[in-house]
Amino acid sequence: MIPRDLFEPTEAASEERFWLALAAAEAEVSRADERLAADPHRTGVQRRLDVKEGCAIAWSAGALVSFEALALHDQELDVTLPDADLRAAHRTLLLRRRASRLSLDALLEPAALAGFIDRRRERPPSPLPVARPASAGVGEAIRAATDQIQAVRTDEDDQALAAWLGLARAWLSPPLPLLVGAALALESWRALTPLGRREDLADLVVNAALRSRRRVRALELPLALGRRRLTTSGDRRPFAPTLQDRLAWHLRSFAAAAREACDEQAALSLARQVCERRLAAHRRASKAPAALAALLDQPVVTAESLARAVGLTPHGARLLLRRLGASVTEISGRSRFRVWRLAGG
Repeated sequence: MIPRDLFEPTEAASEERFWLALAAAEAEVSRADERLAADPHRTGVQRRLDVKEGCAIAWSAGALVSFEALALHDQELDVTLPDADLRAAHRTLLLRRRASRLSLDALLEPAALAGFIDRRRERPPSPLPVARPASAGVGEAIRAATDQIQAVRTDEDDQALAAWLGLARAWLSPPLPLLVGAALALESWRALTPLGRREDLADLVVNAALRSRRRVRALELPLALGRRRLTTSGDRRPFAPTLQDRLAWHLRSFAAAAREACDEQAALSLARQVCERRLAAHRRASKAPAALAALLDQPVVTAESLARAVGLTPHGARLLLRRLGASVTEISGRSRFRVWRLAGG
């Protein structure tokens, strides 16, 4: 008879998966940040990632929002009346941009995250005191985190939010590795659900911690996009008995988010190089370089928006788009109110 524990996860196997996931996440995040920091068009890359992140957040909530619709709505170029799902996805996009201008300390204030979703309430209580993992190693911090999460016994959103803020403040501080603390913060949010299933609010705190501790310089990680990439590839969020296995999944999602950023940057860079070679012999007074700059800066363009950007008529803008070749793709499939984007961008 085959022993039953042969197929059960052991502590050593869970620990090995955790450390492998941590090493991969550290390498991928560093690689993505370096590539975006060296890219002169990183603003356009980040705008595309933000739109895709908004679509991924809507997908996690059970809604389908297309990239084209969200990008057009963000630029106030809607061709149809936006529905409730599109407006909700755009609100998350605006929250992401607003949070990117705030510090970690500002986001860890009890009223900050609650104010993001317009919850009008009395001032929530101060965060509960949590012991900082000052001298403990990673293993000891993870074992202590299990007890700290289970110690929170409340059904009140304000109390759960205050407890989560105290835990996140401790885990996102040195000397605990930042990605480990970020994984702990996301896992505890899932366990405590202080503001419902709004995991994107915890993502804002994680990205603020990455910026404040200078772990990244030019990258805003699309964490929801990384979770969707894992889920659609068959690596679903585990309901594992060990915290290390659940943290390893979050670390794999960090690596997947960083790979999404690298793929987006590589595709946009390739499309730019193809267009620049095609325009190598353009006239000095040509508007084609300005049109390419507008395509690099914005996720999508219409003939009217491109005409305003380069100072042409809409017909002249359409001729310019045709001159740029196959790297510019028409994505709307309509004969009117057409939309273009750089291929792969």
